[in-house]
Order: sequence, then structure tokens, then C-alpha cells
Amino acid sequence: MKFWNWLKSFFVKNVVTPIIIKVPNPPVIPGVTNTDACVVIGHNIFDKGAKSFNGISEYIWNEEVSKHIKYPTLFRDETLSYFGQCMKIAEAIEQGGYKYVICMHFNKYNFQVQGTETFYMRNPSFGIMAQGKLIKYTGLNDRGAKYADRGRTMIEAIENAGAKCILVEPFFGDEKQCEELLKNHKQYAEVINEILDTAVINKL
Repeated sequence: MKFWNWLKSFFVKNVVTPIIIKVPNPPVIPGVTNTDACVVIGHNIFDKGAKSFNGISEYIWNEEVSKHIKYPTLFRDETLSYFGQCMKIAEAIEQGGYKYVICMHFNKYNFQVQGTETFYMRNPSFGIMAQGKLIKYTGLNDRGAKYADRGRTMIEAIENAGAKCILVEPFFGDEKQCEELLKNHKQYAEVINEILDTAVINKL
């Protein structure tokens, strides 16, 4: 833990805090507040991640989705290295006291596999619950909730800051069959809201 604290202080000092969008209306479910959870948008304004079949990046798409999410949204600081971005996000989560975090992405099709998947590190129940709700929404092949083999640095940084974290990949954006899913920012946001509500209420 001492080494972790040293790394965090080394990478976050004298750097602008990541942008945090505070939503105007808190969740209306009894016992739930919008400081219980948050989402982190994958990638940043310079590194926009995978692209959909019609050229929309996962960063831009998830940014649009976040406008309909009732929990705060955190954006990575593009002026830092990837590791520095992870440390800075972890600092913001620790300061905000967020308990549950979803890192929002989508996949790039490699012509071999397709479907929906969720990654976790220390909290399989959070990941399994989220995967079930995502599959129900997307109707795609269930690639499972699984121990993280990607995005691990970000997930681990967030969990070391005291939150429970998953990374979601709802679909492969450049697959034509995902065209309708890409259009539905608000509907997908409602699924993310439901996942976070469920995690907070049930203390997963």
C-alpha cells in the first residue's frame, strides 16, 4: 500500500483533475444517491479507441451515452500517460467516495468472435449481474463475465482506490448487426443506470 500511495502521489501531483460531470437529477430510488457510483469513459479525446462500422469512436459514442446516465461521468486526462490517467482517475474516485464504477467501452471486430462481455477483477458478482442485464438488452452472443485480461491497470487502480469496478464491452461496434444498438444512446444508458442501481441497492 505504501508503494501504491507513492505511485499515486508521483503521477497526480500538479496535474489538472479529470473532468467530472455532475448530473442535475440524482437517482430517485430510496437509499441511492448519485455519489454512490460513477462511470469512466474509455479512452480520451486524442486516443478515441475502436470505431464503429460508420466511423463513430467508442470514446465519442460513450460520451453521448453518458449524457443520459444519472450518475457522474469521469473523463481521462489526455495530457497524461495511460498509467498517469489511471492514477488520476483513481484519485478522483477516492475523493468522490464512489463505491461502484463502470468503465465504458465497446469492442472492435476481429472477424473471429462477436457478442457482449464484461470484465472484473475482485468482484465477480458485480460483473455477472451486469453481464446478465447487458445480454438481455443487446440480444447478442454471451461472451461471459470474466476475470479481466484487458483494462486491468485502470480496473486495479480504481479498486485500489476503494471502489468496485467492472469494464463493459456491450458489442463489436464495427459489426453491421450492431447498427440499431449504436443508435440507442438513451436506451443503453438506462441499462447502465439499472446496473449501478442494482449494485448499490444490493451492496454487491
